[in-house]
Amino acid sequence: MNFCVRRSKCLRQISKREQASADTISRLGIDVLSMADTSRKLGWGEPAVSHTRRQVIKFQSLFADTSIRVPVVLAYVEPAVKPSPAKKLKAATLPSIMDNFREHGIRSFSMSLGELTLSDSFQLETVQPLNIDDSVQGQIFDYHFHFLVEETSQRDLVQTVKGMYSKDKLLYSAISFFVNEFGVSYYAEGIAKALGLKLDMTCDDFIPSQNFEDSGMTYQDFISALFGWTAKLPQRQINVFIRGDTLHIIQRGRERSVVDITDWPHSKPTIERKLVRSIWHSTMENAGKAHNDEDTEPKGFTGTISLGEISRSYSNGFLTHETNEKGYTDYVYDGEYLSEKSTHNKDGSTSRTEYFYAKTNRDIYLFKEKERTTEAINDGQEHDIYDWTDWNNQNGTERITYHAPLGYGWYSTVVYVDGELEGSSLSQGKPGGKASRFTIDQSNLSLGAEYDTGDDDDGPKYESLIDTEFPVIGEDYLWELTKAIEWLNRKTQETVTVEVVANVRSGVPDVKHIVDFTERIKFNGSEYFLVSNVVELTPRSLRQTIKMTRWY
Repeated sequence: MNFCVRRSKCLRQISKREQASADTISRLGIDVLSMADTSRKLGWGEPAVSHTRRQVIKFQSLFADTSIRVPVVLAYVEPAVKPSPAKKLKAATLPSIMDNFREHGIRSFSMSLGELTLSDSFQLETVQPLNIDDSVQGQIFDYHFHFLVEETSQRDLVQTVKGMYSKDKLLYSAISFFVNEFGVSYYAEGIAKALGLKLDMTCDDFIPSQNFEDSGMTYQDFISALFGWTAKLPQRQINVFIRGDTLHIIQRGRERSVVDITDWPHSKPTIERKLVRSIWHSTMENAGKAHNDEDTEPKGFTGTISLGEISRSYSNGFLTHETNEKGYTDYVYDGEYLSEKSTHNKDGSTSRTEYFYAKTNRDIYLFKEKERTTEAINDGQEHDIYDWTDWNNQNGTERITYHAPLGYGWYSTVVYVDGELEGSSLSQGKPGGKASRFTIDQSNLSLGAEYDTGDDDDGPKYESLIDTEFPVIGEDYLWELTKAIEWLNRKTQETVTVEVVANVRSGVPDVKHIVDFTERIKFNGSEYFLVSNVVELTPRSLRQTIKMTRWY
């Protein structure tokens, strides 16, 4: 009886231990949660690195053009407060909109807005001289401008001032690129931020094909490279320009608004028309199809070539396996570079060579070769490729070769055999480097490779009169440009030039809008695209010489 009691107490103790074990499991669960939390923190590492990369690409550090200037401010706007008919105000309380110009001694002011021009050009005549690099900013109704004085000419008391860019130093600053094959909107956002401007972009988000790395371009060069090619297709042309604090990138046909100038006071328009030819028909197929500047590479040969006991197997132009009367050899690649070569002979001897490469900023070269060879087994049997124990043969030799570039095409080679220096030499020619593109292409073609020419049946049967090399990526977008070439053929291009003269009465003109590239123009029932607008302001008139075009 007593024994049973003692046994019962023992069982209760075991039960308590089980509860303690459960508590231990609970604590281990907490550790697992802690590990999961650590994983989440590690998971945030990649986005953080990517974000830092974007900041470098957008060149935030180039806000260097921050020299302090006190700008000359010009305002030509209608007064915000109008006098009540029941209450007379003194003339001094309601200044004319020309008073601000008179305060600065300005006799006339003109500016030229042109297509494919990043910044407008300005000219003013003043009796209060300005200095080179002075800042002039202001507003004419809804048009904001900001330019730097670049050129002056003095005659008696009157000075003629000419100027352009408000971001001159940054636009002519060299920049570096570390990425490519991004949509053009990605680059546009980076440019706008680096220039300290807002972005207004309405255009195709195409992918440029150029590699901009280490190009040494300035911002102005880069903008021209991204969008300048669109002038080949004028109906899809993209204009990039700075207005106030905004960088505008506007493609023709994508403008957000239309301004009707039919009822504005204007002179008799000059109308020019001509026939546009973009293609001529021929028997050649796909001769006029839009393409980019990248060379079409042949597709590497894949297959096996055999003759007797010799066979060689290729994958995408690379030799991967070969057999001959003595044995077998396998090749392993890291990208486009050979990383390992293994030979297993029928007599049991083996050879394995590993290749190690050094990487610099712009190049890769062979740095080290490590080769281990084993002796033949001599057991009177023929060893096949599956005799894995042959590789473990202790009777063998280790040979290590080091390559080092000395400069100007010279390389040093040092060889060690089983740890002992065997010798060294000097040579010209890069060891282990890639062959030239011509050699690679010809080698692939000699193996039976073909060029990927696409589907010829969909191509137009004509020759293009427009340069069809477009620096963009994407077959769909290139085909869209091809259709645009076809559309333009034998269209009538109509160009209209008209002068809009706003009369100024009591300081208020009867036209209060400056026509710009952000909008299409409606005139006598037809819609046009702006080519240029020359604005001239005098104390008596506001003149806009508008040149516009369309295709129909």
